Amino acid sequence: MLKIRKIRKSDAEAIAKNINDKELIRRLANPHIPYPYKLSDARSFIARAIWGWKKGTQYVFSIEVDGEFIGLIDLHDVDKRNKKAEVGAWIGRKYWGKGYGTEALRQILKFAFDKLKLHKVTGIAFEWNIASRRIMEKVGFKYEGTLRDDYRIGNKWHNNVVYSILRDEFKE
Repeated sequence: MLKIRKIRKSDAEAIAKNINDKELIRRLANPHIPYPYKLSDARSFIARAIWGWKKGTQYVFSIEVDGEFIGLIDLHDVDKRNKKAEVGAWIGRKYWGKGYGTEALRQILKFAFDKLKLHKVTGIAFEWNIASRRIMEKVGFKYEGTLRDDYRIGNKWHNNVVYSILRDEFKE
């Protein structure tokens, strides 16, 4: 059974082990994730995540299946005035294709809409990342548009696609 829970300091080793994957990091479009990823990187990330919870600007959850850590999902850029946030997630490669991303997204949306009382959650993915796009579509996100040449990896530019879901569109 999958559940999401607040990130803990004790997650550091599992985070470092699962995200230290060049292909996974390539799909995330996050310049703050180094490769190789070290235990010290995970500890620093967790410290920032815990601070984000305290400030109410970011809510990072660990994703577990039957008690085993498999990835992270978060709400970041939380804008309380406009009642919106952006969602981001990653799952270790050996857990891909099992529906875990879809279920974790449903659970964090329940938190976003029920607990935080947000109106809108946005998700962004590389245009070529069909798996991430499909997860958002399955949960009810609507395509909003394409950000052309939005992210550069090496010498190649990539488009990002933007999706969103409104509170009244979300069905558990």
